[in-house]
Amino acid sequence: MRCTICNALLDDFESTRKYPKHHPKEGDYLDICTPCLVEVMDLTDFSPEVKPSELLDDSPYFIDKFE
Repeated sequence: MRCTICNALLDDFESTRKYPKHHPKEGDYLDICTPCLVEVMDLTDFSPEVKPSELLDDSPYFIDKFE
């Protein structure tokens, strides 16, 4: 089996890695090598600057973030 990102051969552990619980693809195989997975996790690690309740707010703070 190969990594879906870089096409490298997956080792035994990488080829059996699955999506975690509560993920939309829970139980499906990840099919991503460890270096690519680390890179994806680094690139997508974020913390929201606003709370979900503020998303519907028209406050200047929220609007200024996009201007």
